[in-house]
Amino acid sequence: MEKQNKTVIVTGAEIGHTGYAIAARFAKAGYNAVAACLDKNDAAASADAIRRDFGVDALGFGLDLRSESDAVGLFAELD
Repeated sequence: MEKQNKTVIVTGAEIGHTGYAIAARFAKAGYNAVAACLDKNDAAASADAIRRDFGVDALGFGLDLRSESDAVGLFAELD
C-alpha cells in the first residue's frame, strides 16, 4: 500500500481484534487511523498504541456504528 496522505476508519478496532490489526497494517504503511469500537476506553487505547507504535495521527471513538446517529456523529466530528 502506498500512502497518499489518507486516513482509514476501522471499526471493531479494540487491541487484539481484527479491526485493530487492519488499522495497524494501514498505519504501518503511513496512513492516519480512526479506531472505532463500542467502548471509548478501548478506542482511546487503540489510538494511543497506533500513534506510539507507528508515528501516525490516530483518533479513537467509542460508538455503535449500527446506530445511524452515531455514524453521522462520527463523520461530523471528523469534518
